[in-house]
Amino acid sequence: MNEIATRVPSAAVILLTSELNEEEFMAAVRAGATGYLTQSLDPKRLPFVVRGALRGEPAVPRRFVSRLLDELKTRERRRSVVLAGKGRIALTAREWEVAEMLLRSASTSQIAEQLGVAPVTVRRHVGSVERKLGVATRAEVIALLSTQAGAAAPA
Repeated sequence: MNEIATRVPSAAVILLTSELNEEEFMAAVRAGATGYLTQSLDPKRLPFVVRGALRGEPAVPRRFVSRLLDELKTRERRRSVVLAGKGRIALTAREWEVAEMLLRSASTSQIAEQLGVAPVTVRRHVGSVERKLGVATRAEVIALLSTQAGAAAPA
């Protein structure tokens, strides 16, 4: 799905699944899906769902909407880190994604594959995080973010 979203950003990808799974749903959304529905959807509704997705409307089961809202609220809180003497440093959502993967010891190629971007894009994000945090290496990023406590550290 990452590849589709990367190659055709205007595509409206709707994942049809045999059963609803919250983690699969979140992974699909992160990969660029516009919708996530069960295969048991009434076939008469499918054209309306597809047309809605093409207009930018999400095709999401109501029970997962609260999960999306919680994810957005949590992500907003995670987008900054407080550093002694430097105050609050804001990182973009993508920079946090990259930083979180660095904390899990992912390589540049692993991060690029998971995010569906080129390795050079990952290196740019890492460089941006390093500059914002005032460090020179990935190891320093990891060490600095590992020592952050509570909501300021990426989850």
